[in-house]
Amino acid sequence: MTAKILEDILDPVVRLEFSGVEAYVNLGIYSNAGATYAINLFASNYAGGLGFPGLSIGLVFYIDLVFTISASIDLTGGFYVKVAEDSFLETNVFNGKITDHFL
Repeated sequence: MTAKILEDILDPVVRLEFSGVEAYVNLGIYSNAGATYAINLFASNYAGGLGFPGLSIGLVFYIDLVFTISASIDLTGGFYVKVAEDSFLETNVFNGKITDHFL
């Protein structure tokens, strides 16, 4: 992988070029019995509320996925990823938006 800055003083762009990039990702999940997990699916972005010195009161909604494991688990798996030759990604330095790509 190479990186370079395409010079344009008013609108600089960073270009990342990928060649020969590949990976095998191996995942494992291990848990004992009686474990509880929560995954946040949604949180409201309400900015209103009351403010006092040292205290803020507002209203926020959360939706969580909560699950409990009642037995021990041992899961393993993986996947292989290979990026196409001559792939690239260009992004604007100032606003972070992708300006061009080939993946």
